[in-house]
Amino acid sequence: MKQAMKKIQWYQAYPYLIILAIALIFALPQLHSRGIYLGADTAFHFNRAFESMQRLKHLNFHNMTMSLYGFGATGRIVNAFYGPGLGYCFGLILLVTQAWLKFQLITNFILTFGTIALSYWLFNKYSRQPFLSLTVATLLSLTSYWALTYWYQSSGGMPWGMMFLPLVIDAGMQMTSGQKQLVKPIKLGITMAIILECHMLSFVFSVFIISAFFIVALVTTNQKLMLVKQIALAGLISVGLTLGYWIDYLTIIKTQPILSPFIFTSPKALSTNPYQGLAFWLIVLSII
Repeated sequence: MKQAMKKIQWYQAYPYLIILAIALIFALPQLHSRGIYLGADTAFHFNRAFESMQRLKHLNFHNMTMSLYGFGATGRIVNAFYGPGLGYCFGLILLVTQAWLKFQLITNFILTFGTIALSYWLFNKYSRQPFLSLTVATLLSLTSYWALTYWYQSSGGMPWGMMFLPLVIDAGMQMTSGQKQLVKPIKLGITMAIILECHMLSFVFSVFIISAFFIVALVTTNQKLMLVKQIALAGLISVGLTLGYWIDYLTIIKTQPILSPFIFTSPKALSTNPYQGLAFWLIVLSII
């Protein structure tokens, strides 16, 4: 009996040990070179971390919407719109490590392990095939441009929000599964709040995804009123947990002129990333 239990525990744990090894392997080149990855948005995220670290260090939370320390104290809006929760997590890590190399090693490790682990959890939950789930989750996470690649190459912030996308998809799957409890409002509300605190655009994508599942469930279920109530409760929980974000958002757009982003539409700027094509077919394979 004990041997059987040990076998079951090892069978459940070994995928996460492999994911842990992958995250450590990803850190080896940086440990060897003692260098820092630099991308298009590295300076922006480093300044976010420095801004948050200084606020935590000096316990100065006055005028939260403006940068008092980062970007040369120019007063820019750094963390208010762009994942304030993640910004303060960065600041806490930098405050503890006191070195940009250590900061980047830790944040890279967290993102790499979390992205692959959550993807594996989702695939394995519905397939019950650990090896296949681990293989697909690893390949999808390592080759999809909007997953780890975007962070390592460009320091783009979207992977931090997309890391929690499996939890959103799981909530959607439950919504359309015909179970008695179609929605777990607390879990969904907390998940959406975490994503918003990590990355605004990822939150928008998550809303679109959960809305698609909601429409399907609304058409197919006989518990329409219960579904609407549970979704509404999840929304209230999410808004309540991120109330500070929404207050800052409304304050800024009413008091500050916000420039529209410049879009360069020249055909010369268009390119096809080969990893995106591979990611598409891996998504198809994972669904099958």
